[in-house]
Amino acid sequence: MSEPASISSGIAARYATAIFELARESKALAKLEGNLDDMSAALDTSADLRALIASPVLSREVQGSAIAAIADKMGLVPELRNGLALMAAKRRLFVLPQLVAQLGDMIAAGSDLRQGAHEGAGRHACQNPQGAHRARRETENDR
Repeated sequence: MSEPASISSGIAARYATAIFELARESKALAKLEGNLDDMSAALDTSADLRALIASPVLSREVQGSAIAAIADKMGLVPELRNGLALMAAKRRLFVLPQLVAQLGDMIAAGSDLRQGAHEGAGRHACQNPQGAHRARRETENDR
């Protein structure tokens, strides 16, 4: 992994962990998961959104106002909305795609582990938590 990619991944991981923990405490993981699917779709389809998060020319205030309007319009859970606002203030919106992927993986890993506990399997339900959300999403898209 290249150094810039590693740095971006590390930044995204810190924000993802904080947002995940806050959403788990407020029992908002299911809604957060839906928000992540919506945000992922928006990133895939909107060149304007991708330009917004990547632009070094736009001020923190412009990025913050724009991402707040997007978050409100999308009905994002407060944990994600506030995390995005902080990311805009710190000029970290460029890691949004990695954040969405890592949060999705964390939710999927937690879901897989809970399912394994309910089955009484006594083994790890998710051998590879990284990529679990993406794999599940790809499976759902194949249907």
